[in-house]
Amino acid sequence: MLGADLPAPVISDSPWLYNEGGVCGRNQYVHTTAGGRLYKLLRENLGGPSFAELDAAAAACSALDRSMLDVNIREYFSIPTDIKTAIEDYCRDSDQPVPQCAGEYMTAINVSLALKYRQRFSEMEGILDKRYDRIFVAGGGVHNKLLCQYTASATGKQVITCFDQSAAYGNLLFQLMGQGELKTLQDVRQVAKDSTKLTTYEPRETEKWDEMYAKWVNLPRPVRKMEAIR
Repeated sequence: MLGADLPAPVISDSPWLYNEGGVCGRNQYVHTTAGGRLYKLLRENLGGPSFAELDAAAAACSALDRSMLDVNIREYFSIPTDIKTAIEDYCRDSDQPVPQCAGEYMTAINVSLALKYRQRFSEMEGILDKRYDRIFVAGGGVHNKLLCQYTASATGKQVITCFDQSAAYGNLLFQLMGQGELKTLQDVRQVAKDSTKLTTYEPRETEKWDEMYAKWVNLPRPVRKMEAIR
């Protein structure tokens, strides 16, 4: 899930962005995309290597000039459980090289998610008529350092990671607010900021990522036959 914390709901024609109620009367304007499920299924399809092993394999692969996916195409990436084969089919159907090793499969997912994030943030900023310079990441995604770096490079924004157990921390902090220990939303945010180590990722090789994004946007989006879905 990605988006922005806002004071009120946003009405737009976007089919991808929607409103959710937030704390203290705030509104979350968000988009939900594929993410952790892809990594989990890939790990299973490759025979169960650890996430650390997959990350190490991906780190050995260059992100540039890599096959790119549109992870929002449902027939390929939302329905199937065999993600490895889905990636292979997508690459063949869009005339791109098929990944040959675990690192290349991981890199294809990492790069494609980063490019999808750029697309959705760009759409959101256009609707809101506002540019954001930083992206804050919480939850399990903070452990995927390559994805965090690729997101910074693809979007041209700082990516700042914080809590991995963000839901638990948020629950605790708002219980403290309910008990009167914390008075305002700003108090909650300040305690959260003071209670975690922040890691910042700066954009790198942005011109090359701009070229990759332009190529990704213009790639043909293939259509997968239902009988091919595993």
